[in-house]
Amino acid sequence: MTSFNDWIDKKIKNGDIDYIEYREFNNVKKVGRGGFGLVESADWKSCGIKIALKSLLDNSSVDENSMNEFVKELKNLKKVSFHPNIITFFGISKEPLSEKYAMVLDFANQGNLREYLAIHFNDLEWSDKIQMASDIVCGLKCLHFKHIIHRDLHAKNILVNNNRLMIADFGASKQLSEANSTNSTNSTADGIGMIEYMEPQRFVFINHKKTKKSDIYGLGVLLWEISSGRSPFHGIPRPLLCTHIYHNNLRETPIEGTPLKYQQLYQKCWENDPNLRPDIEEVYDILIKLKSDYFPDLPSILLESESDSQSSFNGIDSNQSKLMIPRSSDNTIEAAGNEGFRNLLIVGYASSGKSTLSNVLCATDEFEESECSARNIRNFQKNIFKWNGTTYRLIDIGFSSIKKILCNKTEILQLIPEGISQVLLVVDGRFKEKEIEAFEFFEKTILESGIIGYTTIVRTKFCNFKNKNKCEEDKKQMCEESKTIAKMVESCSIIHVDNPPTNIIVNDNDDQERINYNRKTRERSRTLLLSHLEFVCQNKYYEYNNVIKYSQLVIDLIPFLEKKGKEMS
Repeated sequence: MTSFNDWIDKKIKNGDIDYIEYREFNNVKKVGRGGFGLVESADWKSCGIKIALKSLLDNSSVDENSMNEFVKELKNLKKVSFHPNIITFFGISKEPLSEKYAMVLDFANQGNLREYLAIHFNDLEWSDKIQMASDIVCGLKCLHFKHIIHRDLHAKNILVNNNRLMIADFGASKQLSEANSTNSTNSTADGIGMIEYMEPQRFVFINHKKTKKSDIYGLGVLLWEISSGRSPFHGIPRPLLCTHIYHNNLRETPIEGTPLKYQQLYQKCWENDPNLRPDIEEVYDILIKLKSDYFPDLPSILLESESDSQSSFNGIDSNQSKLMIPRSSDNTIEAAGNEGFRNLLIVGYASSGKSTLSNVLCATDEFEESECSARNIRNFQKNIFKWNGTTYRLIDIGFSSIKKILCNKTEILQLIPEGISQVLLVVDGRFKEKEIEAFEFFEKTILESGIIGYTTIVRTKFCNFKNKNKCEEDKKQMCEESKTIAKMVESCSIIHVDNPPTNIIVNDNDDQERINYNRKTRERSRTLLLSHLEFVCQNKYYEYNNVIKYSQLVIDLIPFLEKKGKEMS
């Protein structure tokens, strides 16, 4: 047996656990108690964020196997900390006076789900409840994608921060709690846990092994709790609850006014037979459809935009009559005659060359380029241009506006009534680690949605774009980054371009010559890309209904992208 502190010291020294100096924190305040002791809030001075310090064990002895499992679970937590619906684990710190270690985690300023519902339930619309359910499902989807089972999913393990739900308390703290039961405080006095959320098999088979379907059962109870605003099986004596759940198939009663599809979903999740419960992918797909049905339209995005963005429609009336397009039999719709627009949606991170590409395509300088500070770049920009007799509608949306726009079906129809002709995914080099994680996480949905067939990867800032061999070499290197990236690259086109700056202050003839050369380079890039678009756009679009479905995928990814954008800035 090894003392906990000695063992943690060793793991920190070996680099198995990230250590954060306690002096990094100030304004440390007690906010509650956890399984091992205090839970405190603090300000992380160097990062400018509020965090939670969750005390671990005292300096007692714990066997080596339990310690190794603890580190394994911490590594699992690090694997999924990128996700906005899973609590972020930053590392471990030690309080100097008590010499107790504490986990450094996201701070939840609205408590846990049970507490949140007690205060806010009467103010919640069904759109809010479905969004809350979606938060939990998205987090659990990430866990299961990483082959992690939560094992203890209940309302007190769902935290709320700025109305966003985060899954917490899986694996790491539970592992130590079981290994050091004399020092832990379980959810119930009998030490079994939160019976209300446990699958029936747990009450009969002593050595029952929990699986992903165990999590799905608990998820079903959580979805019911969100619909009701109260704890499950309130008033039923706990000693009788196990028997009633297993032998009498006791489940909670649906709440009046619950959408039928939502009710059917949670009832399917808490089926007695694990094989009849859906997997998390099926739950996710059903909730996406529900969100589309029950989310009310938001106010017009254009009215909420900054004044300089309100005039960016360049003569196109956003209140014009809707364009009625005949449907084809697949995911596309035919263009309405030769006058139909080709709609280009440009996506990419700040500084990737996205807005510069917009300027080059439109032969304008209306889009703020990356030399400007991020705060000066417009969050929503739109322009229309013609090339070889074809009219293109180009849309460049910043992160701070994209969620508002994509949540609003009417706004999408106004922006791209015909559908999407081509998504231009702008990349300025190798895919970043977090980008790869995001693509891997959404791989199935991206590929199955069919949008990849309407996507062109635009590799910007590639000075050898005229050298075919160099372009092929760059494409090969992209494919080697991950299997998911390789699938994407093989499923869509890649165009290499270079759009060097032209907004150069002219001090002498050399500066002017450089500007002239860069303009010629931009024009070559423009011709290359537009020739490609002329060929691939043709007369078909990724249809409106599928745009809505794809938009939901992007909406769910937005918090992750925003988080990553902050890390990259």
